[in-house]
Amino acid sequence: MVENYCVSCHNETRRDGGVSLASYAQVSAVVETGAFLGTITNTNGFPLMPQGASIPDCEIKQVEKWIASGALNN
Repeated sequence: MVENYCVSCHNETRRDGGVSLASYAQVSAVVETGAFLGTITNTNGFPLMPQGASIPDCEIKQVEKWIASGALNN
């Protein structure tokens, strides 16, 4: 999901918003702050991402379950 929706703008070269999501460690750090889920669900004052697109609800639910399960590197 991250590869499909995020990495084109949030990578080591581009880093839109000062954020890279090119590695598990980088994704994990953003998940821990609540920003990752906040941006894909447009909650808690975070802007909706990805800009100009939307992630299907079923994929958001998968992310929510992944985070609730400890956001493992799998």
